[in-house]
Amino acid sequence: MVVSSLKLSRRLSVSAEIARWLIPRLIIRGGLLFAVLGLVFVAIDRLPGNAASAILGANRTPEALAALERNLNLDKPLMARFLSWLGSAFAGDFGTSVNGVPIINLLSSALPVTLATTGMAFLVTAVLSVAIAIFWASRAEKPWISHIIDRSTVALIALPEFVVGVFLVAVFSLWLGWFPAVTITAEGLPTQISMYALPVMALVIPQAAWNSRMLFAAFEDASHNTAVRNAELNGIVGNQLALRHILPLSAPTFATSMATTAGVLVAGTVTVEALFNHPGVGLLVSNAVAQRDISVILAVLAVTGAIILALLTAADAIKIAFTPKVQL
Repeated sequence: MVVSSLKLSRRLSVSAEIARWLIPRLIIRGGLLFAVLGLVFVAIDRLPGNAASAILGANRTPEALAALERNLNLDKPLMARFLSWLGSAFAGDFGTSVNGVPIINLLSSALPVTLATTGMAFLVTAVLSVAIAIFWASRAEKPWISHIIDRSTVALIALPEFVVGVFLVAVFSLWLGWFPAVTITAEGLPTQISMYALPVMALVIPQAAWNSRMLFAAFEDASHNTAVRNAELNGIVGNQLALRHILPLSAPTFATSMATTAGVLVAGTVTVEALFNHPGVGLLVSNAVAQRDISVILAVLAVTGAIILALLTAADAIKIAFTPKVQL
């Protein structure tokens, strides 16, 4: 009974320490999200024209423009409009778009497509990163192979998803004709599963390069472990050594890296979807910018920002769960 009480007390103490470590970071990230929303609101408001002028077009009259601005509450002060939107958003009401469609309906149709794209990219990134890291580690005795992989992954990490996407369209769509360059939709969804291929590849390539480097570095650290050295003395080498002995020791580092990658993929998906006309939140933002629809843009940023915030916090939690003494 005393031993159980001590274990419970120790667990509660560790949980309290973890909470004290995570909560300030969560508050800082929440404040950063709030600041980004405010800056985006101001930046879009300062662009030439507004939602009313975008709807009425070039042949609008001053009277019609003023009337529509009143209907859309664009005649109110900037801060009053932002605080009004923020209060409604905290209550779960993102309002309506300039076209009169409830924004929550737009998100409910676009967000699942974005999450599906992100989920596919996450799984492919995880598998490909492990495969590259194991191949890299098993060819350590061949410096030229290691050198090629090292330089290639560094170069790929530096490429933005948008640039990778343009390259993929040029090669796999325009040249080879394997995949469609843009997404054709029916009822808000891609008509073919192949239309996910290029957006997913554009997301995977930089992230697989990053995570394979992280995992390979963890492999190198784990290779000095006593259990790994004993396995080598017993004749276990190559892929068998990597899978059975090195990979389990490297799992905490890889889990943390992939949790961070999940947040990066959500942000990258928004950019990639606009390029491929993919019917997710990225295309929703692109159309909203063209219409100067601030409410839709802020709603997308708030939802995706909250998802990214949660994923980054989960990455921190995984990290300190595996190394509490170091982190706390």
